[in-house]
Amino acid sequence: MVEIKYSEYSSSAKIKDAKMDLLPDTILSLSISDSGDKAIIRMADAITDNTEIHGFLNHDQLNTLIRVLVQVRNMLEEGK
Repeated sequence: MVEIKYSEYSSSAKIKDAKMDLLPDTILSLSISDSGDKAIIRMADAITDNTEIHGFLNHDQLNTLIRVLVQVRNMLEEGK
């Protein structure tokens, strides 16, 4: 499951929130701070809504997270 909410949807859409199933019953969500200079990361249990991770990522940290997730995805694809 992937859910995207937009703060503005036009030719240059701006994402407000993104949620995805990272693992079974574990939801990873990213949202943009009100100031627009940070991404808020949260990982929670889908059943009990217990928060496992909560914090902020700057531009460089968000790029690093994306690169790591791409590498993990590629490793999982190779393992099929």
